[in-house]
Amino acid sequence: MNLKQFREYRSLIMRKICEDSTIVDLLTNTEGSTATPDELINKYVYPFEFIPGTTEEGKSYISMLFSVPMVDNGMTSLTCYLKVFVVTYSELAWTRDENDISTLRYDLVAEELDKMLNGLIDTGFKIQLMSRKDGYQPMHNWHGTALTYEVQAWNRPKQSHRSEVSND
Repeated sequence: MNLKQFREYRSLIMRKICEDSTIVDLLTNTEGSTATPDELINKYVYPFEFIPGTTEEGKSYISMLFSVPMVDNGMTSLTCYLKVFVVTYSELAWTRDENDISTLRYDLVAEELDKMLNGLIDTGFKIQLMSRKDGYQPMHNWHGTALTYEVQAWNRPKQSHRSEVSND
């Protein structure tokens, strides 16, 4: 995987999140939301681990961290991680599910994200949920969960060692 593929992968995941109507409704706290991806990115969906400021409005959001902590011989990533953080302001934490049962908003968002991401192969490799950590609290009055997905042993294109032939 080269650095351009990191950007492309992150953009694919963000687009999928912003196009999922259930997730968009939960993030915007609006049933039948018509928010576009451009309106959601950097307000509700962040391509980096986002921590709200003290004057930040109470809302729900998703942020992510993508990493390849080790590469073997520049060819195969031994382990690749996508960590997704789902966070809700405490006053918005409770909502109702499809059965009208009171539940945590970030649980519903996490369930939808997992339906979308767990087993996803659109990226050229399969990702799998490895852990969920509840109690993620980036700041006072903000609560959520962190989902960690893993990809193991996927190959990047091998670089050619042959010289380019001149057309002279």
